[in-house]
Amino acid sequence: MLAQPELPAAPTSGKDIFGHPRGLATLAGTELWERISFHGMVALLTLYMADQLLLPGHIEKIVGFATYRRLLEGITGPLTIEALATQTFGLYIGADTVVEPDSPR
Repeated sequence: MLAQPELPAAPTSGKDIFGHPRGLATLAGTELWERISFHGMVALLTLYMADQLLLPGHIEKIVGFATYRRLLEGITGPLTIEALATQTFGLYIGADTVVEPDSPR
């Protein structure tokens, strides 16, 4: 067998963080910032949409909502807008509670 020459160790700058380069901490911080911002925007969009949908006359303009309402009213009977929003919220919470998430929260 041929002897493998020994490679010299990579130079360290003395500014490593737990043995990792400093750029990795910047990258991880940027990714964390992006994730937090994304989930914050999703929450704000949900609140905005819920506020706009519950205004009189707006919910009828949503594409596909009439079909959804007809389907839901076929199962539960006639609904007011408040009852429809309550049932939709209940279905969402029920599905969120029952369905197992892919990754831990």
